[in-house]
Amino acid sequence: MGNANSVDNELKELAKETKDKLTKEDITKYKTFWYKLYPSGLMTRDGLGKFVAHAFPNWDGKSNVDHLFRALDRDNSGTVTFKEFILFQSVASPTNGKVDPLSLIDVVFNMYDIDNNNEITVEELRESLTNIFKTYGHDVEKVEIKSMIETRVNKFLDVADKNGDQKLTKKEIIDAVSKDKSLLALI
Repeated sequence: MGNANSVDNELKELAKETKDKLTKEDITKYKTFWYKLYPSGLMTRDGLGKFVAHAFPNWDGKSNVDHLFRALDRDNSGTVTFKEFILFQSVASPTNGKVDPLSLIDVVFNMYDIDNNNEITVEELRESLTNIFKTYGHDVEKVEIKSMIETRVNKFLDVADKNGDQKLTKKEIIDAVSKDKSLLALI
């Protein structure tokens, strides 16, 4: 009986931390999935492929998915815990409520800031978008896909890069998205 209460309290606590964006039932399903993939409870960068193969069926198994690991590994420890995974899911794929743009910006910023210096360069933006397109199974060598990526990079810079330094800070992105929420779809 005590163990059941402990599990229920853990689920309640995780639901609370996700701001109830995931239900206890969702968290239970994710927990079963997580521990089946990662019996130790920790995902390493090398182990990320197991998750990506489930989440992105068109992934070729070879494309760089470091951008996704950066988004999941909130504390930059080099491993992802179940709690970090749940917090990511609550932002990226909430089942109970809408996506919160500011929380999504945090996740996206961590994905795109490759060198972790608190700004996203044009190169980082382009590389991250290219890797995301690859993750979804797109041939990024096709002219139309390259063009789509460049259009997104340029449009986002045009709107968000107020000082024209070809780098985006989190504040610049927040300010831009606050004025035009459709910008989130670009990234």
